[in-house]
Amino acid sequence: MLDGISRLAALAYHYSQAGVEDKALHYLTLAGDQARASYANQDAIRYYSQALEYVPEDAPQRLDLLAARASVYDLMAQRVAQLADVEAMLQLAEVLDSDTRRFESLNALADYYLATLFIEARAPAEKALAIAQKLDDPVREGHALRRLGVEAQMRWASALSRKLLEAAAARFREAGQPAETATCLHLLSVSLGRLDDYAAAQQAAEEAVDLSRAAGDKRQEAGSLNSVGMALLQQARYSEALTAAQAALTLHRELGDRGAECRALNNLGNILSLLGKPGQAESRYREALVIAEAIGGLTEVHGFVVNNMILHLFRPRGEYEAGLDFVTERLEKALSGEDHVLINRLRYARQALLIALGQYAVALEDVRSARPLADRVMGPQPRALVRAYAGRLHACLGQGELAREILAEALRRTEQATEAFPAHDVLRHGAGASLLLGERADLRQGLAHADRAVSGCRGAGHATDDLADALCTKARLHLELLNAGEGGQHAGEALAASSELVELAEAYLGANEYERYYYAHSLALRANGHDDQADDYLQRAYERVMLVAGKTQDQRLRQSWLENVRDNREIVAEWEARRKGV
Repeated sequence: MLDGISRLAALAYHYSQAGVEDKALHYLTLAGDQARASYANQDAIRYYSQALEYVPEDAPQRLDLLAARASVYDLMAQRVAQLADVEAMLQLAEVLDSDTRRFESLNALADYYLATLFIEARAPAEKALAIAQKLDDPVREGHALRRLGVEAQMRWASALSRKLLEAAAARFREAGQPAETATCLHLLSVSLGRLDDYAAAQQAAEEAVDLSRAAGDKRQEAGSLNSVGMALLQQARYSEALTAAQAALTLHRELGDRGAECRALNNLGNILSLLGKPGQAESRYREALVIAEAIGGLTEVHGFVVNNMILHLFRPRGEYEAGLDFVTERLEKALSGEDHVLINRLRYARQALLIALGQYAVALEDVRSARPLADRVMGPQPRALVRAYAGRLHACLGQGELAREILAEALRRTEQATEAFPAHDVLRHGAGASLLLGERADLRQGLAHADRAVSGCRGAGHATDDLADALCTKARLHLELLNAGEGGQHAGEALAASSELVELAEAYLGANEYERYYYAHSLALRANGHDDQADDYLQRAYERVMLVAGKTQDQRLRQSWLENVRDNREIVAEWEARRKGV
């Protein structure tokens, strides 16, 4: 017995054989629509392609069929074919001289760029929005606003993205379109998460799930479930996040949405690593990488998968050199192409390892290479952060005046930004640089930055490596001020910060600079007269330093790890001195 799609295809074949072309076109289009709705993607492509054979080159219906086929190519990440259909749509819209057709074609072009080179998506989306406003069409306006919201989100202009997506959702609500409203809420949850409003992010994602189910839109339901998982992950509710992410992955695979499957696998890898299951996490990450490399057009997720593997797998295991080789190999492949966004994502992952190994000058060159693209396409938050990052590296290299100048600029950009965004990342880099600069004025200013950074990270509502970095720097700054002759409460404040730090580091598996954290706690314990406990944490720090050293075969990198990194150098020296009874 034939199913619905097969019956439609059989009718189309019957009328085609009989020479009744209008009926054949009608049933082929219906078969394509049903196949697309059922996520039978290859069947949808076949039926739409056959239907196009019956449509004249200048017929409006041809644009409808091209749009439908392009949307399926988008789902399947077949970018060459997708672009060919979009370009045909744009040409036909001009032949028809129709604003509504121009709007559809411009949106299709924006979708293509959002999946490939997002920095090019804003122009067609803004043109589409102008047409929608000219037509006084709220629904079309909602579609254009949604694409602009996604473009802003991809360049980390999170407050702008939130504004655009909230406006788009409002247009669709007013028009009684629950499925489109769900799409906007799903995307909105991501921007809310980046603005550290995790409860609101979860609420938006859960509403999107409910609306998607009511509308019978399984694709959107899957995407929204993934967003629920991300919001729960950001609140350290890992078991709940795992359930949502697994449900999302199952649906994505049923629907044949390879790009969304890749994103879900990345999310699952993060959750599993934080649940203390690194083997399962690595399996998920590697599955995601296979998909990202096979289908292309997944710049964001491809780069984030690599970065997450560095953060959650290589570094906790002390495999810094292996991680560096892993990301360098992928970066070299990316450099042979023109995907500059992916190149910068991979550079960021590589920088983290270079810095950890004490290769500060090389890391700084990578940061400088990333700056032009950040200035061109990113929002104020990542632009300020790139500068703060560079300032901290200059401090690592002993370039004090330059470090102070760059950090002041980064902080000024943060304070003057017209778009509000969490400043704790910039502040913690400023505090870390102040600790290295070492002048009493630097230390006091750094402590003020560290206090604000800690408060900002706590306000984010979940435990992160950023909070661990800020707490560690805060403890060390208190100790430096104590050593500089300031009394007061510095010893007690250092111990309070380092105690919270160690508890966080041992509970939250993503916090992986254990040697630095253990050493800070050892120093704080000793400053408060707890020598036995201090010795214990010093030993832990030393063992971690030697673990990484033992897994680093390149002698240049091993020497850099042991000698260039201030904490490691001090840990080894103090450990050896105490062993000798000095």
